[in-house]
Amino acid sequence: MVEMHGIEKIEASDEIRQAWKEIFAGIDPCEDSFQLTVEKKMLLYPLVAFYLNDDQYPAFISTLKELGESAFIISEVEWGDDFFERGANWLCKLPTDAEYCKIPHNLHTAIYSLKGTFGMLISDADHAIVGGTADFIDTFKKHYPKWEEDRKEILRDEDFPDKLAHELLAFTE
Repeated sequence: MVEMHGIEKIEASDEIRQAWKEIFAGIDPCEDSFQLTVEKKMLLYPLVAFYLNDDQYPAFISTLKELGESAFIISEVEWGDDFFERGANWLCKLPTDAEYCKIPHNLHTAIYSLKGTFGMLISDADHAIVGGTADFIDTFKKHYPKWEEDRKEILRDEDFPDKLAHELLAFTE
């Protein structure tokens, strides 16, 4: 059994609400749901059942470490406008991949910085949209060189709706 030392379930607070508002304008992972101030965006595909995959998650953690981020928030957002009250929220202090995969959620989720430097919305369609500062996105791409292949893979997947794939690619890099 994996213990989750770096993960704590938390109540909604003004701090996480403010962090959310710094990066996100909406909750839909199938459209551009970022604030206009978000400098760059990218697409991750495929994910594994609401979780970043075995290549994406280590790259994400490496990016956070390189940029001096020591924690992030995960919030269930599929509940609509009152998701902070109805859904669960976790404070994650750079958990291992095994710990991360034990977080019990099966809804659309958001992963975001307390500093407002990045955010990602994870979909049940096995993709994530990621937005953040240019420094965050550029560093993430450095640690996750498969990001370009992800963009091609979403178009090759016969089960992924073609129109949605093109819409996602249009607003991400």
